[in-house]
Amino acid sequence: CYGIYSGNGMFGEGQNCYYHMIFPDSIGSLLAAMGFLGLYNKLCPYLPNRLIGFLRSVSKHITAIYCIHWIFVMWVTNVAVYIINGSQELPVWLTLLISVCITAVSVVLARVYRRIKYEKKKKAHN
Repeated sequence: CYGIYSGNGMFGEGQNCYYHMIFPDSIGSLLAAMGFLGLYNKLCPYLPNRLIGFLRSVSKHITAIYCIHWIFVMWVTNVAVYIINGSQELPVWLTLLISVCITAVSVVLARVYRRIKYEKKKKAHN
């Protein structure tokens, strides 16, 4: 929030650009992640088992999700947004919306990828 208000760090060039992180941005992101981990730890006993199972699945397949996610980020930011918008600059609300969509698609595609990979491995052993 301070970065958006002051125009420092990721938002220092008047645009919403994750790639321009500076040290205070990294520290802030790390502290936020650690804080959320503590919060999640306290909330886990109250979450439904189905949600916990989904979160475990995401954690187990995080590498595939991460790779798929960055392929989409590259295509969306470097190609689609530039073609549509004429630049890679977007308002923060639109960046957040696109981030949520890309993350959801990445999780789904990673599950599909892992299922296909499992089926191929299963056929190979038969």
